[in-house]
Amino acid sequence: MINVSLADSDLAAFIERHAPGTLFYTQTWLNTIPRLYGYEIIPLISTSQQGHITGFLPLCLMRSRLTGKRLVSLPFLDLFPLLAEDGASANTLVDQAIELAVREKVKYLELRLGLNDALSDRTDLVRADLYVRWLMSLTADPEKVWMTLRKPVQHQVKKSRKLGVQVRVGVP
Repeated sequence: MINVSLADSDLAAFIERHAPGTLFYTQTWLNTIPRLYGYEIIPLISTSQQGHITGFLPLCLMRSRLTGKRLVSLPFLDLFPLLAEDGASANTLVDQAIELAVREKVKYLELRLGLNDALSDRTDLVRADLYVRWLMSLTADPEKVWMTLRKPVQHQVKKSRKLGVQVRVGVP
């Protein structure tokens, strides 16, 4: 299992510029997945000719008797955009991911990149909307928001409160 290291100050600075305050690119999150699930994190990085980091895409190598061997960026997230300064860097990261998938002989490669203009012209990628993402407009009145939730969702919120789950808003 590879321990992803964001100790490289160039990589840490790149991530902070392109995804400030985002939990999923942090050392803690990238170390949590292998520790909890046993999946291997493989960081892909693109660089300029001068050696400066221009892109970052961590992939997760997953092995399952049910679904086979696969690469996912990253599991447990609906959307995980790659970080890239430009289209060339984005394409380099995807090329690296495809090469890794071939080398590892995975059943499939799943890139949860969202809408990425740099990749829309690629004919070697297949878009599949396997998941549904729910968005909800929030109002200043919490009671109105509560009333828009379906009963099963309200039940889960009530259950979470009984179990002591708390939400704290923090500022990075």
